[in-house]
Amino acid sequence: MAKVLYLLYDGLTDPLPQSQVLPYLIGLTKYGYEFTIISFDKPDLYQKNKNLINDICKANNIQWISLPYTKKPPILSTIYDLYKLFFFIKSYFKKNPFDMIHCRSYLVAIVGNAISKKFNVKMLFDIRGFWADEKVDSKSWDIKKPIFKKVYDFFKKKEKILFKESDAIVCLTSASKNDILKNHGEYVNESKIQVIPCCVDTSLFVKQNDEIQKTKKELGINTTDFVLCYLGSVGTWYELGHMFQFFNLLSKKIDNAKFLFVSNSPKDIIEEEAIKQGTNINNIVVLNSPRKDVPKYLSICDLSVFFYKNVYSAKGCSPTKQGELMSMGIPLVCNSGIGDTSEIIKNYDAGFLVNEYSEQEMNRIIDAFMLKTFDKTRIRNGAIEYYNLNVGIERYKNIYDKLIM
Repeated sequence: MAKVLYLLYDGLTDPLPQSQVLPYLIGLTKYGYEFTIISFDKPDLYQKNKNLINDICKANNIQWISLPYTKKPPILSTIYDLYKLFFFIKSYFKKNPFDMIHCRSYLVAIVGNAISKKFNVKMLFDIRGFWADEKVDSKSWDIKKPIFKKVYDFFKKKEKILFKESDAIVCLTSASKNDILKNHGEYVNESKIQVIPCCVDTSLFVKQNDEIQKTKKELGINTTDFVLCYLGSVGTWYELGHMFQFFNLLSKKIDNAKFLFVSNSPKDIIEEEAIKQGTNINNIVVLNSPRKDVPKYLSICDLSVFFYKNVYSAKGCSPTKQGELMSMGIPLVCNSGIGDTSEIIKNYDAGFLVNEYSEQEMNRIIDAFMLKTFDKTRIRNGAIEYYNLNVGIERYKNIYDKLIM
């Protein structure tokens, strides 16, 4: 049985790895791969979710090693965590050798690259997005300040080394693959890169028609109300103000419209922005739902919206919400230029693309929506074809087979 060491700097007890790490690895165990996961978990989430994750791992013969995440001071705490990871793996490997190393994102890939060379094992660099550029685009790093410019330059140099020395690369979008080939083509050929978007368990995200009326009543939404929804956190990357701008214009044409947020973000942040944008908060419903119940709440939705910051690093973005919403047959409204989002929406006639945040443009979209009848089966089939978890698992399997065999 081939043994794989899987590294991530996120916590396995964070919400995202529960949909974007474990389902893939569970699927790969069925092909004879044996996993050891090392993650960095935040204390509060670890205490909250450790039993759930332990149960999932034990049921699927996955070994999970949780290391404590160090938050402060900035930069130095991360360096400390990476040194801690390197020396832990170095000691661990002597008693528990593995056949390959799978690194999820940049930070652990730096350690993975060193371990790969030291022990002569293959390494998969699963980049997710352009991490250093994301830090700049999110304004976490102000490269006008010398310290952050040095940190940024350091990671861009490391990025070049990782692309060159990794045995295989996975990215989320064709747009990011093309960018890698354009900027690093002298030492990265096309066969080295595989595109695997953020996949979805399409067997979970199925519209529950028999629950619609009951769910609307639970949320205080009238049976005949129109429901616009937003799924996911409303943090750094999303244009919450413009989404309320869209809802306000929608409400002028559909007077019984409600805006449902299925989000783990604080309710007060959402409501504060609503008030700032002049939105009637009585028309907003905010709920935090366990993942297993999300399809129930999405089932009441008629249309969805998400606007993402259109920055350089966005070309590497594959919004998990897009596959989940399409799997439910819900039409989308989003902005163009984000990863492969535009092409997917066009290919499966799954919604509308906003080219600018003007009142005229948004009214154009709303008018078009009111005149159009979407084929929800086609939208769902688009998710099954493009975002299907089993397809993602097969693509990872092919990479693993190639590296280990």
